[in-house]
Amino acid sequence: MKAYVRVSAESREIELAEVAVPTPSKDEVLIAVRAFGVGVHDRYFIPPHATFPFPIGSEGSGVIEKIGSEITEFKKGDRVIFSSSMQIKGGSWAEYAVVSEKSIQMMPDNMEFEVGATLPVAGKTAMESIRALNLDKGDTLFVAGASGAIGSFVVQLANKQGNSCGWLCICKKSRLSSISRSKKSSRLYESKLEKRNIRMENRWSRCSISYSIRDCKR
Repeated sequence: MKAYVRVSAESREIELAEVAVPTPSKDEVLIAVRAFGVGVHDRYFIPPHATFPFPIGSEGSGVIEKIGSEITEFKKGDRVIFSSSMQIKGGSWAEYAVVSEKSIQMMPDNMEFEVGATLPVAGKTAMESIRALNLDKGDTLFVAGASGAIGSFVVQLANKQGNSCGWLCICKKSRLSSISRSKKSSRLYESKLEKRNIRMENRWSRCSISYSIRDCKR
């Protein structure tokens, strides 16, 4: 199969290579990858004792091709999303990936593979953050990096709470219009990268901030 691999432990170089299709163990599944998420961190998340060249990738979506003998919740042909971070047999930047059963979730029939592939890492992190905050009516949520992977999910989840809380976002000027289309009772600010720490601190520190979520890798 073709896969994007990290060529060695000493080098961070990534290249497209031909590697063997991984074989699932009794508690794993083999997934035919249809789409995968791309993160700047993917080349660094390499499990101990990995063999090189090593297929990288932390998340994806696809169709189950083969199941291990102990798998009971899934079957061949199921459409799934999955996390492949730190999986010893390789990640999602490949035609096939092997992951453990606990790293898989069924994907709705009406969801596109490209959308599903974005959920396992950023989507899960955003959902856990919102749940942990337990926002109340009158709270204000500050989102730094609102157009980033996690930030964009946080904004949508917060918006689903209706008018129970107000919130502020900061993102690049080029992304302001796309972020603002689905926002209610919010404030959007352009991030001035060269003087961001001074300008943005002066702007939003005047407001009463209950909680903040920062997604800076964008």
